[in-house]
Amino acid sequence: MVNKAGGIITRTENGVQLFLCIHRPRYNDWSFPKGHIEPGEKVETAALREVLEETGLQCEIVRALPDMIYTLPHGAPSRVAMFEMRVVAQRPEAKDTEADELRWCTFEECMVLLSYDTVRNFFSAL
Repeated sequence: MVNKAGGIITRTENGVQLFLCIHRPRYNDWSFPKGHIEPGEKVETAALREVLEETGLQCEIVRALPDMIYTLPHGAPSRVAMFEMRVVAQRPEAKDTEADELRWCTFEECMVLLSYDTVRNFFSAL
């Protein structure tokens, strides 16, 4: 099992809830920020770190979400500890090269933009 952590970052704009999707050029896909948990790292710390690294956004956890479980292309099972988050500060210097585009989307826009059925199914069940 490959263990990862990540977040669904939300904000409200003009009474509409928006969600942050990221584009990863390495895979040419749209998803939510997530990544590997370092040895000895707590899942919450890993999720916040991965979000910061991939988006340049410093966030805080609002609540834990169910784990997202799927199979990687090479056949290994993957479990992602997911958290709802909100932005507390922007630190663009922290952004890495895994994500080249960030897009705030409505729920409906996310459902169209997200690249994988497993991610769409997870998101729609929240």
